[in-house]
Amino acid sequence: MSIGSVLNIARSGLDASQTAIQTVSHNVANVNTPGYSEQQAVLVEAEPTPSPVGLLGNGVSVQQIKSYFDQNLQDAITNKNSDVQEQQVYEQYLTQIQSVFNEDNSNLSTNITNFFNDWSTLSTDPTSTSDKQTVASDGETLCTTFNTMYSNLTSLQSDLNGEVSTQVSDINGITSQIASLNQLISQSGGGTSQANDYVDQRNQLLQQLSGYMNISYFTDGSTNMVTVLTSKGSNLVDGTVSYQLTGNQDSSNGMMGVSWQGPSGETDDVTSQITGGSLGAVIATRDNTIPGYLGNLNALAKSIMQSVNYFHEQGNDNAGVPFFQTSNTSDYAQGISLASQIEDASGTVQTQNIMASSSSADTTNNDVAARIASLANEAVLGDSTISSTTFGSETSALDLTGSIVVNGTAVAVASTDSLGQIADNISASDAGVSASVVTVSGGYKLVLTAQDGAQNISVVDGSLSTPSTGTPSITQTLGLNGSTWVNYEAGVVAGVGQATTSATDLATYDQNALTSLQQQQSQESGVSIDEEMSNLIMYQNAYQASARLYTVAQAMVDSLLQSVGVTTT
Repeated sequence: MSIGSVLNIARSGLDASQTAIQTVSHNVANVNTPGYSEQQAVLVEAEPTPSPVGLLGNGVSVQQIKSYFDQNLQDAITNKNSDVQEQQVYEQYLTQIQSVFNEDNSNLSTNITNFFNDWSTLSTDPTSTSDKQTVASDGETLCTTFNTMYSNLTSLQSDLNGEVSTQVSDINGITSQIASLNQLISQSGGGTSQANDYVDQRNQLLQQLSGYMNISYFTDGSTNMVTVLTSKGSNLVDGTVSYQLTGNQDSSNGMMGVSWQGPSGETDDVTSQITGGSLGAVIATRDNTIPGYLGNLNALAKSIMQSVNYFHEQGNDNAGVPFFQTSNTSDYAQGISLASQIEDASGTVQTQNIMASSSSADTTNNDVAARIASLANEAVLGDSTISSTTFGSETSALDLTGSIVVNGTAVAVASTDSLGQIADNISASDAGVSASVVTVSGGYKLVLTAQDGAQNISVVDGSLSTPSTGTPSITQTLGLNGSTWVNYEAGVVAGVGQATTSATDLATYDQNALTSLQQQQSQESGVSIDEEMSNLIMYQNAYQASARLYTVAQAMVDSLLQSVGVTTT
């Protein structure tokens, strides 16, 4: 081996040790950098040189700067982050919805109870002006409660609508950065510290993006660039190009949708493709969850309004006026108020129009007030499909008389009517339901189905009675299933409470799972200061040893020169 070879080997050792020390220093400097993966200089033997005695070593070279990075673990973290952000949004907004329905805040059940108790009090003194004033006052309080709850829910829906635009803008910023990093990674090539840093940054951005929505992505093996898609396949990032999302407002309801803008300027509505993550939860809460609770509130307000009005209008020899009115027949909770005949434009209560008696001749009769008061304890409000108790025959007369009030529409029932005839009469009415008789174990049932599957059916059948002539052996009504208004409201409150608890539990579970994955990643890819200090000492000693080779080579040169008579100074 020549002296020159020794010098070359010394230089390779110095270069390799210097690169390794620089890599260790980079690790130490980024010990607290989120998403940073530990890097290591991979050292390999330099290609040996043939000699008469065999192959002689030529020192060391740095093959690559390796990053300790587990792609499968990173994918799991990215996917789990989507679940975490989704459930946290559900928890946040369901908690706010719960506060709207919470009895401590709304007093809805209390106000319903107070209102019908007022009618009960009025029934004991049907001509009492003060009792009628109380009925009107508590009726107005009940209307205001519905109005306020409706406003709170739609205000929350509006907040969510604005959040869609904000998050779409955030997503566009992230996808643009990912496309820029794709280009830098491709230009940097693999196996360099710089390329590894760009990959770490890109992984952090992918994790952030997954927090907004479910995504899928894959890496091109030749360029190391990542392609990002929505969960349904629309391209968000393709190499160095990112595709923007834009908000599009539905003119019919003012809600903001999401459109994808293609390379030629074409657009496609991808709102339905946005699932998971915070944006998916925002859209689902805005478009499904809140409308569902608004539907519950509207159903309750509508049922109370229609049922009370039906009996109130029977006052004064059927010349009575409605007690409630609404300015919005699709959103009853928003528009319900006292009828103008009950409270005029100046806010004065017209007590003479509050009906306690069905007779204009006998104002001391309390039948209207008593009938309205009894509504509080009846199973009035059901789902979009409700059914009766079981009867032994579809065609035999039920021997009932009176009216069944379906969604505020009275359907007359004669003593000769069978179950099938009652079904036909209900279907032919303006109640907005279809009625049929179905065969069940032990007989037949009357089934009512709302023509709009999202509507609740309100039925009052308590006015049915046995005919005045010929009392049947068993007194019966149609026995349609449903809930009292207070129980219905309590069920809604319980439902939103359960949904909130479920979202909280899932958010906690998903966060714990994410934390576990991140801890695992930290153990595998994170920087250990103790390990880096040990490596630093090792590479420092290697650097010093390589430097000593220069001293040895210098001594060899001096000895050679002295042997030929050359004196060195």
